Amino acid sequence: MGLASFAPRLDDEGNSIQGVEMFARLSADLGLHLMASERRDVAQRLREFSGD
Repeated sequence: MGLASFAPRLDDEGNSIQGVEMFARLSADLGLHLMASERRDVAQRLREFSGD
């Protein structure tokens, strides 16, 4: 998967402030943490968010 964001305000490391926040929320909402010990069904989560 590849995702990108563009927003003009950058933090001290050169990352988009709004982009970092968006990806943190997306990761939390979909359970996409790299070190998560349980497997999550991302497709099911997306269906829950879309209301299907």
